[in-house]
Amino acid sequence: MFVTACHFFDGFESPTLGSHWFNVGGTHTATIVTTPSPPVPGNHLELTNTGTVAHYNGIRTTFGGIQPDAMSWWAKSGSASQHDAYFAPRDAADSLLTYIYFQANGPIRFLGSVELAQAYVANTWYFLELRNIDWTLKTYDAYVDGSLLGTSGFYSSSVSEISQLNLYQYGFNAVGYYDEISIGVCGTCARVCVCVCVCVC
Repeated sequence: MFVTACHFFDGFESPTLGSHWFNVGGTHTATIVTTPSPPVPGNHLELTNTGTVAHYNGIRTTFGGIQPDAMSWWAKSGSASQHDAYFAPRDAADSLLTYIYFQANGPIRFLGSVELAQAYVANTWYFLELRNIDWTLKTYDAYVDGSLLGTSGFYSSSVSEISQLNLYQYGFNAVGYYDEISIGVCGTCARVCVCVCVCVC
């Protein structure tokens, strides 16, 4: 038996988007789909921007102020010509720990005190991680498909915890895909405990 801190997990296995996700601006569609093939068996989220292009126009989930030591998620860009698949953890004052997205005609970008970048192929799933999040030094290690990309400081040095996560696209009709979002160390624990604050396995 071991204890792991799993603050939030969503594998998008319900047929509709969970009520813990809220619309936060703009016009978009959030659909639970099984095709194209998910990175793990089951469903995943397809999020499409259909209206005004602005940062954070999409969906958001909130949780009490937390200091996770890791985050991980699967993401895929729907097109190499759009900015999409944004993942933005923020505090209650809307300051960013970091934000990650697939840049049009560019790389996957991890934005912090140091910008980290990884080339990608559209319509291909990537497993993205923030590991070793240090809330004293305000640093994290970024991983893509299990390989270390580099270390960066937080985007905003004022962030001392996170309380929300935004998912969105920055382009008209831009499409991003997401699956298996873990805030904290979840893994198979989340499937058993449905990710309560402390999951005992």
